[in-house]
Amino acid sequence: MDHDLLDSLLDLEERFYKEGYELGATDGIRSGYSEGSVFAVEKGFEKFQEIGRIYGKAIVWTKRLPGNHGLLLQPPATSSATSPPPNTISRIFSFSSEAQGPGQENKEVDIPDSGITNARISQLPALAPLPRNSRLEKHIASLLSLVDPLSLSLENSEDAVEGFDNRLKKAIVKVKLIERILGEQDAFDGSSVDNKNAREGNRPADGDNIEDFGTLPARMQQVKD
Repeated sequence: MDHDLLDSLLDLEERFYKEGYELGATDGIRSGYSEGSVFAVEKGFEKFQEIGRIYGKAIVWTKRLPGNHGLLLQPPATSSATSPPPNTISRIFSFSSEAQGPGQENKEVDIPDSGITNARISQLPALAPLPRNSRLEKHIASLLSLVDPLSLSLENSEDAVEGFDNRLKKAIVKVKLIERILGEQDAFDGSSVDNKNAREGNRPADGDNIEDFGTLPARMQQVKD
């Protein structure tokens, strides 16, 4: 009788190990799926947010290019389900030009296709045109093709995700190259002046470091001796 009780104690650790492993694996599958889904949504949002920010910069640079370059002409529609309404881009920019034209300060206008009428829009300062540079124009055209939202894949596959990441990396490099040509600095870049000042502002002030407190008190020097 006593021998049977001792036998059950010999494999007690292994039994608890198996029980804990099974409970942990079950809970990990359940919580891992939910946490992984949330993480995937957050990372996907961050990537597309960066693509949208770069696309906005590319549009602004393109509008500042001199001459009739035709980089913002809408491509022919391939699918009515994925393509926006015709002349969407031209209507947006024509509306912006009307709102920012001379003598248009605080003018009441109707925003197309929005249901908003008599919207009061204040005049925005005009951006200086970019210098004529064929190399710069090629870089901007290449950047537009990289971040074109109509050509981005929304499939959740390894090839699609890898292709999206490669296009985002190339677009970031292209943005830095264009900024270097124009002598501009991105406020989101770690090397920008704003972030540099922010880092300097986070440094401890004089007297916050241990070295700035001066010599030790006399009583502590006596203990040290």
